[in-house]
Amino acid sequence: MKTKNAMQLKALINNKAKAAGVSPQLMLQNYMLERLIDRISRSIWRDSIIVKGGMLIGSLIGVERRTTKDLDTTVTGFELTHEKATEVFKQICAIEIDDSLEFELVRTADIREIDEYPGIRVFLKAKYAPLDVSITVDVTTGDKITPSAIVYDYPFVFSEGSSTILAYPLETVLAEKLETILARSITNTRIRDFYDVYELWHLRADKVDQETLGNALFATCKKRNSVSVMKSYNSLLKEMRKDAGLLSQWENYKLRHSYAKDIDFTSTVNAVATVTEIATKGFNKAQTITN
Repeated sequence: MKTKNAMQLKALINNKAKAAGVSPQLMLQNYMLERLIDRISRSIWRDSIIVKGGMLIGSLIGVERRTTKDLDTTVTGFELTHEKATEVFKQICAIEIDDSLEFELVRTADIREIDEYPGIRVFLKAKYAPLDVSITVDVTTGDKITPSAIVYDYPFVFSEGSSTILAYPLETVLAEKLETILARSITNTRIRDFYDVYELWHLRADKVDQETLGNALFATCKKRNSVSVMKSYNSLLKEMRKDAGLLSQWENYKLRHSYAKDIDFTSTVNAVATVTEIATKGFNKAQTITN
């Protein structure tokens, strides 16, 4: 999207945010992340960077239903180090596109949160004077993608067209969400995972291959040493339904995200139960073959 100046861009972003029911600042960050994805798709690293997480989910269900503050990726084909991440993203930032934006790498840091995989956080600035927007890219490696990364036409939210990128298949997106929910149980602080499973299943269930979903869930659990959680998923979900801590997190999530305001927590847990049950056959088959 080409605009005459930053004020015009801001006005367009504000209008889009109002229509979607999200904050203008969050919409602006999503716009900058979209422009970064376009640069990735034009770079020599397009076959090495695989998009996952909130930006991918938002493209699948609509930005009016899911926004995010950062870009989640996994990489393949090279060893992930701070030096390599700096090299890769400096090259991506240097790509010129007719959108009046400039990207600048600020620094990199280790991802300190407790997570399944080690990773590096890349801090960037997206500039369109006088706008100066901070964005981050989380980069991991070693993710188990089932059956493999897909070629995905990432649709632009703010203009016509799309970027061709590598992305997680829907089955792996769901599998990682399910594993996190079940493995962390009532200690889970990622309440958005419940929302994501609920919306993805309600809006994209017809696109899910059930056997692939089961395979993906087994592969993810095996990678994360959590295969045993599937033996007790019904009791785990029963405990989650009545957990005051999770319910409180959900109510806070609804206050922060208007797109979730009409969804009750029980409905999200029911969706998790449905998707897990559907995945069970493929999961058990994959486990039998492996054993």
